Amino acid sequence: MLRTSKGLVACLAWLTGSWLALSADDSGAGHSDRRIESLFVNSAVYRTQLKGDQVRAIADGGVVTLSGRVSQLSGKALAQELLLALPGVQRVNNQIEVVLEGGERGDAWVRSKVGSLMALHRRAAGGDIEVGFRAGVLTLSGTVADEAQIAVASAHAADVYGVERVVNEIRLVSTPAEGVVPPPGEVDDPSITAQVRVLLKMHRSTAGLDPKVHTVDGVVTVEGVAPTLGEIERVSQVASDLRGVKSLLNRMTLAPAVGGTIRPQRVTGLRVVSGGD
Repeated sequence: MLRTSKGLVACLAWLTGSWLALSADDSGAGHSDRRIESLFVNSAVYRTQLKGDQVRAIADGGVVTLSGRVSQLSGKALAQELLLALPGVQRVNNQIEVVLEGGERGDAWVRSKVGSLMALHRRAAGGDIEVGFRAGVLTLSGTVADEAQIAVASAHAADVYGVERVVNEIRLVSTPAEGVVPPPGEVDDPSITAQVRVLLKMHRSTAGLDPKVHTVDGVVTVEGVAPTLGEIERVSQVASDLRGVKSLLNRMTLAPAVGGTIRPQRVTGLRVVSGGD
């Protein structure tokens, strides 16, 4: 009888220990999931680019499900890239619906993509720019207070799939348009990484590349391969023109020639220092 009691006590002790261990694991995972959700809603991307949209992120064991609706084409991609840049995220199930008419290169989609570029790029943002698009012709109108923005807006708009010609009717004014408020200057690292990744995909000249992007204290590092030096330089131009980027270190290498034996070579000296916010 005593032997049986000792065995029962040992069994109960083992079950209790196992339950406590599992509870601790579950508690830790739950804490990490709540932290992911908190970082998401407190990020610069959520507070600016996703402002006004109905986006929700639910984390479960590091797997995050995104749901809701966005009014801009970039919103769905930004939400996903932001989560992938957060610590603890293993995978993202993106169920966000983009509320736009037409196909991927339809008029509404092209207008949305160009509008997103204007909002994300530091040198193009801040004015009151309107975008119109029809039959391959993109029209920019509105006002800006900085003359340099006019040329920058044209350059960014022309670098989008579907745009064949840009008609720039933007006017220069002495003061910013009433009601135009610049976004907050403080941008967290995951938001910077997400925006760089999305911008590189939205630009026609860099869309075929898939570099790794990492940001620490506003310093962005880009790694990967590209067929030409021009594409590597274009990555630096696109990625550095973003709020919050203090400097950019481009560590991309040239891919070997097709059928050749040339090994990838690192392109040195491509460090871009930005003017901050």
